Amino acid sequence: MHKYLMQLTFGAVTFLLLQSCQFKNDAIVRAKDYELPLEQQAQLTVNDKQNMAFWDAKLTENPNQFPYLAKLATAHDRVFAKTSNIEALFTAADFWKQANEKTNYQTASYLRAAAKNAITRHEFKTAYDLLKLAEQNGEKLQATQLMLFDASLELGLYDQAFSYLEKTKDFTDVDYLIRLAKWEDTQGNLNATIMHMKGILKIAKANKNNALRLWTVTNLGDYYGHAGDIKKSYDSFIDALTIDPQNKYAKKGIAYIAYANDKNASEALRIMKTITKNNMQPDDLLFMAELAEYSGDSAQKEVYLKDFSNLLTIKNYGALYNIPQAVLWLEQGEFKKAIALLQHEVSRRATPETYGALAAGYLASGDIKQAYSIIKEHVQGKTFEPSLLLIEGQILNALQTEEARVKEIKKELSSALYELGPLAKIDIDALHTQ
Repeated sequence: MHKYLMQLTFGAVTFLLLQSCQFKNDAIVRAKDYELPLEQQAQLTVNDKQNMAFWDAKLTENPNQFPYLAKLATAHDRVFAKTSNIEALFTAADFWKQANEKTNYQTASYLRAAAKNAITRHEFKTAYDLLKLAEQNGEKLQATQLMLFDASLELGLYDQAFSYLEKTKDFTDVDYLIRLAKWEDTQGNLNATIMHMKGILKIAKANKNNALRLWTVTNLGDYYGHAGDIKKSYDSFIDALTIDPQNKYAKKGIAYIAYANDKNASEALRIMKTITKNNMQPDDLLFMAELAEYSGDSAQKEVYLKDFSNLLTIKNYGALYNIPQAVLWLEQGEFKKAIALLQHEVSRRATPETYGALAAGYLASGDIKQAYSIIKEHVQGKTFEPSLLLIEGQILNALQTEEARVKEIKKELSSALYELGPLAKIDIDALHTQ
């Protein structure tokens, strides 16, 4: 299961390579840089546990006190942010729902908090509807409109997203700059995106805001990778570990560099096994399956994919992994099930990403004409994402049409190999051009 298909999982605003740029694959990763924090994993503090117990007791004593619902929801959201405990995320969602019901959906701060939770669960339409109610309320309108930008972008409502961006324009506001960077990313302006992110980092350092600094450097780690500056990407992830040695995202970023740039899958797998001892997530298993495939260990790949499926069965992840689940079904020949799930994703959020995944489904099932129709109408010319360009190239290649376009795609993808992952080289090379 290739990473470039997994990239379709996480919504419209994935941070992907947007410009043609070569990267040097000189070895960058050095274990001594991250060995000490590698074993450190995020854990709940005594204060975290006491806080939840306190508000749980207060709610039990006074079940009609809706502020206690909000306190509990916030506590569980924090647990998820710290540990990725999926049960905490859905528990928080339930508490936010109760809090909004108790207040007749009239408290804008509760509506925004519930919408943030919904976005994390990839329930973008739910988030959008909650935010529209908050917009009508009018309290802290700019905060609501900034989040409406997020939800609109994830739903593929790009004109509306830009409208909200214009309404909230304030170059002194970090929250606006974050959205501006995100917008530039979707428009293919990677240099502008990095410029804005560096500006945010400067503000974070000046204000000694370590939470914002951590968020910024981890995202810059991604952006520099997409720009082909792998050393800066690596340095950003190492910097993140100096702020928070427990940060799993930065460690996964380092593991990916070890794999995609250094071609050191064994070190990447060592990192992954270490950081997932007590915190295994479905996307971890997908990455480890890719590492096993790259290493030629097909048996271990299947073990990881089986563990992925089992984890989705055991726990409720909602819509978070619909696309990789569908991709796995495609690989297993379960075309009808896969396409039905991909069609469902399109109905939830009609973006180039979801349409591209659906087109890939039809291609895998042998319905090339349907795949081509979807790509032409909903994907071609609407995205800079390499994974979608590859799907487009594969469909055009299968139809033996638009050779000039296939040639153009192949050229673009040749400089996106770091982003797509080493396994994609086979598929890129298979695009026949004259």
